[in-house]
Amino acid sequence: MSVIDEYLKKYDETQKNELERIIQLTRDAFIGGTEIFPFQWLYPVTFLIYVLFMAIYYSKNKNKQSLTLFYLLALWILIPWIVMSTYNGEITDYYFSISRDVFIVSLSYLIFILYMQKLLIIKLIIITLGLFYAYYNTELFFKGNNGNFLSVEQNVRQTIKHNEVIPYDSHDPNYYLQYVYLRDKKLGIKY
Repeated sequence: MSVIDEYLKKYDETQKNELERIIQLTRDAFIGGTEIFPFQWLYPVTFLIYVLFMAIYYSKNKNKQSLTLFYLLALWILIPWIVMSTYNGEITDYYFSISRDVFIVSLSYLIFILYMQKLLIIKLIIITLGLFYAYYNTELFFKGNNGNFLSVEQNVRQTIKHNEVIPYDSHDPNYYLQYVYLRDKKLGIKY
């Protein structure tokens, strides 16, 4: 086998691996939308929001600037997606959080267009869904069981109360909060 044949074989395998990685990160590339919609069954709607936004926006603004906007929005999502697919390490949703802005703008535009319709029922549906969304997220925040600060604080207070120790783990808020509470306890600071 010649050197060129070996290089081409290795090149084909590399391209296959990169394509697999891009496909693997599809969900992460659109995670900004999935964070806005709290229900798993709404995940496919996130793709639809972008398509609906482009179709409705272009139907109302048929000009070159619209196409430029779509091009920039696509780059806003595609560049992190492709760049992160070349990285072989662990990737968190933080790396793709920039797509959340595009999703919020697209969703806001669609809601605005729907709200501007003359039918009262559409306005009532939008207001009802908005109130439900606000209620659901507020309740979720104050429950303290979804990894927010309230749940971390509750977990750490229970651990300290039972005289248990949280082992050190880099970037673990439980450990750091335990450290702060135990230090303050020694200093006589009460909460």
